Order: sequence, then structure tokens, then C-alpha cells
Amino acid sequence: MSTGRVKLLSEETPHVLIANTKPVSVNVMNQNGLLEESRQAAISGIKDMIALTDAKIKIADLDNWKTDHYKSADDQYIPYRSVNWYLQIAKYYSRNENQLNADIMIDSLLMKPKHNNPHCDIILVHDDIYSKNTNFVIGLALAGVGAIISVHRFRGLDEQTRRQCIKTETMHELGHVFGLIPAQRTMCIDENLGMHCINKCIMRQGTNVPHDWITITNDRLEYGPLCLLCQADLKNIFSR
Repeated sequence: MSTGRVKLLSEETPHVLIANTKPVSVNVMNQNGLLEESRQAAISGIKDMIALTDAKIKIADLDNWKTDHYKSADDQYIPYRSVNWYLQIAKYYSRNENQLNADIMIDSLLMKPKHNNPHCDIILVHDDIYSKNTNFVIGLALAGVGAIISVHRFRGLDEQTRRQCIKTETMHELGHVFGLIPAQRTMCIDENLGMHCINKCIMRQGTNVPHDWITITNDRLEYGPLCLLCQADLKNIFSR
């Protein structure tokens, strides 16, 4: 199988946060077969997170994105020309057939050809995903680059709860893409699995899925998405 092999970052250099890269657009792509209600819940989360920045950031809803010439003459996906290529290599590098390798997707987004307009990419999938030595993750983000978000672990919830949890998770991952939590912050942080907030805030860590995310979602609906510290951090990031 020809996949246009992408070299893993771990083979050459560690992940580097690019929090100073402020996007002018958020490109949203999704795996074919993702429920429309899930897609719209994620887009709603992206809109709300953008609104919190007070920045002029556009959303490009690319759906199951592909360019005009996304396959080669021998019917193979050409690198970086369709969401299907990202999914194909995530499956190719997966440790098992039931999950996608989120790390290779993030690596691929980081190494894709650059364009003139600064942007970040959000890839929405219905398949389960994992990262490094985890059993699974529901999302993986790299600041200034993009995020992979899976709705798989929310599938057993009722429709309203599922939609709201997908929205919360999307806002959380996009928050990381925008640069939350900044490395220089020293108050109210949890560094166990990356930088997270410990307040009633969408930027706190949720390790028990879906239960923690139901709690975080209920807090978002009652208290708002970001605590005062994270609000200040986000405004500071986009005022530079």
C-alpha cells in the first residue's frame, strides 16, 4: 500500500509548541460518515471559542475535504490533498485496526506544505483514537497547528448530552491550539498530562470519559466556558 510515508516527529525532533502563531482561519475537516449533528456541535464549539478571542478568525467548513486531484494515476491518495490521506496514514501507523494513531495525524498537519494565510486545522473523526502509550484519547492538539477530535467515546450518551460534550471537547482542544495553557502560567494548573487548568473551566483535564466531560460540560453551561485566568491568558495571546 502506498501511503506517502510521513516521518514521525519522534524520529527527528520533539513536538514544539507554536503558541505565537495566531490563525486567521480555522479549517474544519471530517471523516466521511461523521453524523451531521456531531459535526455541527463541533462547529458551534469552534464559533464560541473564536468569539472568546475577540479576533477576526474565519471558519472554513471543508467537510470531507479533498482537492481536485487528490489521487494518483494508480488510485492512491496523494499526500496532504485530502482528509482521507490523513486518515489512511493514521490507520497505517496504528497499533491495531480499531483505532487511529492521532500522533501521526498531528505530525502530518505540522509538516504539511505551508500556505500564505496562517490557519489551523481541526479534523473530526468518529473512529477511536490514541496517542503514544494511552489506551485512547478523545482529542489531541498542537498549539498553532491543529487538533484531532474523536466523538467515539461519547456515542453512548443521549443526543443532547452528546452534542454538548462534543462542543465542550472541541472548545478544549481549540483552546490548546490557541495557546492555552501558556507555559509561563504558575497559578491553578495541572501538569500531569500536559498543561491544564484546575478551575471550573473547559481547559481542565477530563480523564474519566465520558463522566468527567459531562461534569465539565455542565459547569460550562452554568458558569461559562473559561475561568478568569484562562480568559486573561487567551486575551493576552491574541493581543500580542
